[in-house]
Amino acid sequence: MRYLKKNMTFILFGFCFLGFIFSCQNKAKLEIPADAMVIRNGIVIDGTGADPIQNGVVIIHNKRILAVGPASDFRLPVGVSIINAQGGAILPGLINAHVHHSASVEQRRRFLEEGVTTVCDLGTPLREMPLFAETESTAGRAARVFFAGPIITAPGGYPDGLYHTDGFNYEVATPDEAREAVRDMVARGASTIKIALDPSWNRKHPLPMLDVEMAKAIVEEAHAHGLLVHAHMIQITYFPLALEAGIDVIEHMPFPTGWPSEEEKRWYLESDDPTRPFFEDHFPEYASILGGMAQQEIVMVPTVSALIDDEYLKSERSTHEQFVVLAVIDIIRRFRKAGGIVAVGNDFNDRSMKERLPLTEMKALLDAGMTSMEVIEAATRHAALVSGADDLGILEPGKLADIIVVDGNPLEDIDALRRIKLVILDGDVAYENK
Repeated sequence: MRYLKKNMTFILFGFCFLGFIFSCQNKAKLEIPADAMVIRNGIVIDGTGADPIQNGVVIIHNKRILAVGPASDFRLPVGVSIINAQGGAILPGLINAHVHHSASVEQRRRFLEEGVTTVCDLGTPLREMPLFAETESTAGRAARVFFAGPIITAPGGYPDGLYHTDGFNYEVATPDEAREAVRDMVARGASTIKIALDPSWNRKHPLPMLDVEMAKAIVEEAHAHGLLVHAHMIQITYFPLALEAGIDVIEHMPFPTGWPSEEEKRWYLESDDPTRPFFEDHFPEYASILGGMAQQEIVMVPTVSALIDDEYLKSERSTHEQFVVLAVIDIIRRFRKAGGIVAVGNDFNDRSMKERLPLTEMKALLDAGMTSMEVIEAATRHAALVSGADDLGILEPGKLADIIVVDGNPLEDIDALRRIKLVILDGDVAYENK
């Protein structure tokens, strides 16, 4: 999407420039203030995809990152506050870019204690939006939150029309109403906008859906206010609508409208390339849709662990389950091969999904052929991008100092992200696992 691409380029240029300036200062032996905080004796993984710094240092001052680099680049003043990472990894705070039910500050505190320093809530009733302003729980600081408020949808549409929930819909019937809905969300403090472009799985009784003109109106109005537009989308049939409307972020992924027969699935699973006939013979449109998303810079937040959680986590799967898991993982692989950007979010909610740290989601991305470094980038830099969190996600000079320290090296063992030792929020220690 041109809007996303242009903003990404501007943001990255700005921080690259800052990085260059601070790099020059480092070489000249940067003068570190006595009241700075220094994290040292760890592997620094900065979230950009760059090679890790084996004996790295992160210096924090006035809530922001002052410098990052090898320990040999810095001379620490006497009395400076030092945090010893004890050989662990130092990373940007992780970001779960698709959650629900996070208006409660106590809920957000639990995210923080698991190393998730930021969440992006993509569906909340109007009545709960004021709760996002709370930052202190009974146990201390809570994770940052970016939010969309209710989902802009057609009258009677998804999600209230499917789940019979109350207040998650913001219903509009015309392009003018759609624009006004965006303006209302902006006035209420929304960080991003979410719409529904899916009629639900009930094909006999599909729910009403926004048309392309209303979707375009929402995108244009949101962009005029500097906000991205996320679309709840699952069925492949409607993805061309997203391309035409100029959506910035796809929540979930294009599922097929049907699966091969049991006999075909067994035959495919025994072949050297089980999913090739599925994508090339059954659904050749995947190539153009995934390629179009990549070309327009539309980011995908796949939410594998929400869509096929039961099938993915099983140690033993039926023929159908085996094939579904392979196909879903291959959708991500093909999107990435086309040049697509993936961000991490697992559709957490406090009812059916309990994993605040989206580790299952990250493992699914590993299965899709992404490297550990790419997965960490998807959970930091790219997750910050889709959340509208321009000041977060990377350990670079000038960024807000949201940082985690973990026991071990997640580039070698992604489960190291479970072993949280320390969480820093806004340059202050917000949680320590003693």
